[in-house]
Amino acid sequence: MLTNQQNALFDLLLNSKDGYITQYQISQTLPMFYRFDGDKNDFHDSKARLRIMLDIRKINADPDVPALVISNSRGVKIADEDEARAGMRSEYASIFRRLKRAYEKERKVTKDGQLTFAPNGDMTVYRVFEALSEDVDHEKEKERNNKKAR
Repeated sequence: MLTNQQNALFDLLLNSKDGYITQYQISQTLPMFYRFDGDKNDFHDSKARLRIMLDIRKINADPDVPALVISNSRGVKIADEDEARAGMRSEYASIFRRLKRAYEKERKVTKDGQLTFAPNGDMTVYRVFEALSEDVDHEKEKERNNKKAR
């Protein structure tokens, strides 16, 4: 179930004749929901932009809304079927790239015992850092022994 704010955003996107509408334009068209009085250059980091993005996510997550809102550098719009499919392919590709990076990192840190996973799933024992710490302690002890020998 969408809020009044999300319904207003969805209606604006449905009635947008030019297709894409920028988030800044949304804030200027719906100031009662996405108030932004600052310089246009500061909009990217504004609360209004954050609220717009959160509302787009809610619209897309609502199973009762029969449309998908997409966004890119040109703005946001209601996607047609081809755009929706392309957007989903792009999102899946992004997920798989992130998953691959995570797998590569996990493989790297578990190689040669660099990282051991605790039974509860926490990564708490860092053998590399323990070994480095032991090396540093050993070097300090050598220095002390050398000073005593002089």
